[in-house]
Amino acid sequence: MGIMDVLSSKLLYILVIWGLLFIFSICVFFFRRAVKRAKELGIENDKIKSVVRSSLIFSIVPSISIIIGLITLSPILGVPWPWFKLSVVGSLPYELMAADLAVKGAGYESLDNFLKAGTPDVIGEILFVMSIAIMGGMVFNILALKNAHKCC
Repeated sequence: MGIMDVLSSKLLYILVIWGLLFIFSICVFFFRRAVKRAKELGIENDKIKSVVRSSLIFSIVPSISIIIGLITLSPILGVPWPWFKLSVVGSLPYELMAADLAVKGAGYESLDNFLKAGTPDVIGEILFVMSIAIMGGMVFNILALKNAHKCC
């Protein structure tokens, strides 16, 4: 089994789709709560629809750069993992840098060299490095920002 076979495997697609559906369900849950709360506060339906419409526009337009990033990362890391990373949390420069550093840490000269001569057993390391480092910012926000909000 080759590197791209693993990076584009059916199992990875299933896990990514499950993860994205889970995140989408959380979004729907909080959307419903927000609309219910807005109605409790007496906000008119037209105002709620206007907010939803503008939020959709401001959500869809940045998605164009995510699609471009996905197209860029697909030949290097397959489709599922970049799709998941760029959809949830991540950025194209970070993902490329993290993947390159992970590959170099595994003893390859570059991502291109890894794709040509690498073995699939390094893929887990690459995906782990791409995920763990970006989570540091989220964990920091959870732990530190609560105290920062108290002081003001």
